[in-house]
Amino acid sequence: MALIEENDFKEIARRLPVIARNKLENGESKNLWYEEVVPRESRFIFFTAKDDEYCVEFDEVLTMDTIQIGANASIGYGYVKISKIS
Repeated sequence: MALIEENDFKEIARRLPVIARNKLENGESKNLWYEEVVPRESRFIFFTAKDDEYCVEFDEVLTMDTIQIGANASIGYGYVKISKIS
């Protein structure tokens, strides 16, 4: 784990690759959007608060091999493995 000052983090984030995506219909742009891509093997930490009603289901999902978050599963984006830290 590393602690990074806010300005240094902003500089790192500014340098992330940005990919323009577009949906074309008959050669005309219909849906232009941008994606920021984080490097492979990036690690993120997040915290959750969960209602007892969903604890078992949530823990089962965490034990799956990989989970796909977001879009573009067909091109391999968004696959993550979540590990529980106790």
